[in-house]
This record gives sequence, C-alpha cells and structure tokens, in this order.
Amino acid sequence: MELHLNQGSWNEASVTWNNAPSYGPAIATNTGDTTGCEWHFFNVTSAVADWHSGNTSNYGFRLTGPTNGDVVKFYHSSDYNDVPAFRPILRINYTPREGQGIPTLSEWGMIFTSMLLAGSAIWMIRRRRTA
Repeated sequence: MELHLNQGSWNEASVTWNNAPSYGPAIATNTGDTTGCEWHFFNVTSAVADWHSGNTSNYGFRLTGPTNGDVVKFYHSSDYNDVPAFRPILRINYTPREGQGIPTLSEWGMIFTSMLLAGSAIWMIRRRRTA
C-alpha cells in the first residue's frame, strides 16, 4: 500500500474516479500482510508539518494498492456502518515545542483564581453602582 498527497481540491460528496485530483509520488509505504484483515499505519509527520507551515496545500491523502499481481483489498470508508470500529482514522500525536507546554495544574489554578478575582471585582463594581 502506498500513501500519496492529492494535488488538487476535491469534495467527498461529489468526487468520482473520473474527476478525482491527480496525486504525487508515494510519501509513505506499508508492506504489511496482504492476506488478512489488519490496520495499515503510515507516518505522515512531514506532510502534516508542511501543511501546518504553509509549505504545501492540504488536499488530503490518496491510498493506492499494488499495480501488479492479483491482490485485491477491501477497505472501509468513513461512513461504514456495520462495524464503526473498522472506519479509517487519523491519529495525531502532538508534542509541544520547548517552552510551549500545556499549563500545569498549578498554572490552571492561578488562571482560575485570576478569573474568579476579576469576576468578583466586576460583581462588586456593579453592586456599588446599583446601591
């Protein structure tokens, strides 16, 4: 199995084999088992980083199978209803850059306390104006 970047926009509701955008060379390959049911994993870190930085446009991915031999594979689409667990997924593991960490519990506590104090001050000002 090969994963490619689409090179043009498309719409899930109207795309067909005849109007699908072209695609570039494979950016990732998975040569897993071709006889049974299994998940295929592709590392798309560089593609997503290029989308995020604006280096390339995000038109999504194209999955292609082998072009030789008699291998037939069936894949479930995002609207597959028989077993929703078989639908394709994109899992993103995000690691913040140095200095961009997620606030700690004590930082959230400071944020909450600041908001509480600001809210109390606004309430006191409004109360004095109406008195």
